[in-house]
Amino acid sequence: MSWTIRHLIVAGVVTVFAAGSSQAFIFNHHKKSCCGQGAPAGYIDCEGNYVYNTIEYVQEQRQVMRTTYKMEQKQENYTAYRCENVMVAKTMEVCCNRLVTETVMVNKTCCERVPTWETKTVMKQVWTNEMVTTNVTKMVDHGHYECQAVPVEEKKMGSLGHLFHHEKEDCCKCCCPQYVCKNCWVPCMVCETCPVTCCKKVCHCEPCQVQVCCYHTVQKQVTVPCCVTKCVQEKKTVTCNVCEKHQVPVQCTRTVCCCVPVQEACTVCCCVPKCVQHKVPACNSCCTCAPCCH
Repeated sequence: MSWTIRHLIVAGVVTVFAAGSSQAFIFNHHKKSCCGQGAPAGYIDCEGNYVYNTIEYVQEQRQVMRTTYKMEQKQENYTAYRCENVMVAKTMEVCCNRLVTETVMVNKTCCERVPTWETKTVMKQVWTNEMVTTNVTKMVDHGHYECQAVPVEEKKMGSLGHLFHHEKEDCCKCCCPQYVCKNCWVPCMVCETCPVTCCKKVCHCEPCQVQVCCYHTVQKQVTVPCCVTKCVQEKKTVTCNVCEKHQVPVQCTRTVCCCVPVQEACTVCCCVPKCVQHKVPACNSCCTCAPCCH
């Protein structure tokens, strides 16, 4: 579209330049033929009029051929490129990490408990036997014997005794009870306090020297084996399939607009210079008379 506009502008400029050149040529030609360089600017004829020539432009219509540009559509072939994904086998070097375990001797500070014997003074319990006198309270019976009347107890017979003494018992049932004088103990409890000496164990604390095993913490440097895992970089050559974009040429057809020059006849209106003679009354004193033409 931009090329079309440019072509139209160039055609218009060429047409205007050609028309101006032709008008300038016609004007100069008529001027030379009508008023030569040796001819005076004007003269007075026999009738006493001042005659002079002027150039006037008269419009005329002429048939000219001109070149115009016409927009036309045409089919053209062109090459386009299409992107396609293609799997390509490539060999490349890659860096990979590998874990390596190795044993390293490492110095470490460790704490150790060391036994030591120390002499210390402690209080030891000692048991001894001592005679101890204490007052003991006890109940003492200070009773006495008294003569008292005690009823007589019936004597018990065997399994056949009731057969022999049956008549005698019937006679004594209605009699009074019989008493017998006996010495009976009459108690009299009295609380008395008396000293008692006994052997008793007594505990005493005595200082003594003993050997005691104590543990002290001591730091020391020890070299021990330690497993360390390191990351090691390695380069490997690997062949892998890589997706690449390739441009593939494709033949296509498209419709384009183009400017085509066309010659056509047209009627143009142009100004043509013509030499016209004018007569005006003139004064004799200020004008030069020219010979009359008979």
